[in-house]
Order: sequence, then C-alpha cells, then structure tokens
Amino acid sequence: MSRTFLRPLSLATLLMLPLPLAAQETGAQETGAQGTGAEDAACANATTQADLTACAGARRDRADALLNDAYAQAVAAMRDLDADPVQPGAQPLAAEETLRAAQRAWIAYRDAACEAEGLRHAGGSIRSMMILDCHTRLTEARTADLRFLLSPDQGGGMEGPALNRSPGVTPG
Repeated sequence: MSRTFLRPLSLATLLMLPLPLAAQETGAQETGAQGTGAEDAACANATTQADLTACAGARRDRADALLNDAYAQAVAAMRDLDADPVQPGAQPLAAEETLRAAQRAWIAYRDAACEAEGLRHAGGSIRSMMILDCHTRLTEARTADLRFLLSPDQGGGMEGPALNRSPGVTPG
C-alpha cells in the first residue's frame, strides 16, 4: 500500500462523517445540548479525533435545533407585535424584520468568531472540533437570548410596556 493512500482525513471528510441519529431525539428541547445516554457514553469513551469531532458535530446539531425552535417562537412573537402596535396610530415597529436582521448578523458573527477561534489550531486535526464546540457554545448563548426575549418574567417579554424599559428597571 502506498503512503498517499494513508493521508490524513481532510476537514471536509471529517464533517461528512455520519452523525448519530440520536441527535434528532424529540426530547432534545428539554435536555439542551445533551444527547441520549448511549450517545453520551459513546462520546465519553471516544478516543479518535474523528469520533471526538463527530460528537462535537452532534452537540452542535442539537444546540442548533434548539436555537431554531426558539427563533421560530421569537419570529412569531415579533410578528404578533407588528400586528398589534404599542400605541394606536404609531409607526409600525418592524419587529420581525429587526429580529431577522439581528439573526443574520449574529450568524455572521458566530461563523467569524468561531473561525478565528479555530485558527489557534490551524493545521491540526483538532481544529474542526474546536470550531464545532465554539458554534455550540455561541448557539446555546443565542438560544438563551431568544428565550429571554420571549420571557415576560425576565422583563424581556413581548408585552407592550416591557418594550419601553430596560431589563430589570421598573417604570417609575
């Protein structure tokens, strides 16, 4: 066998590794970025970089599914806000459009920030795993931000008066 046949796996090959189907579990919304018991055990015992990267990809996919759910709820809430202005006769809020623009900007930020973080490992087999871990971390934080936006008990709810004050500040 020639040595060229045994070249290290490329980043594209690693990212195309099949991810465990358990990442699609329906209870993922309650468990956050945790997988199934079997998946967690397999990932806890992973020893090869390919397996570790696949586990990072599965965690990122679960976090992304939770983000997509929170984002869909936030879009619906913003759409409702647009349909019911804070004050009669006021200019439309464009809340849905504003949220969509913010999400596009956040995606660009996440991708650039994680690519920069991955540069610390340029040329190393761990690089793609580190980028995936960064995506997971930032995606979980963004999901929490969107949930805060929807949560009236946190001051970020979609009630009209909540729009006119800063979080944690009560109207005087």
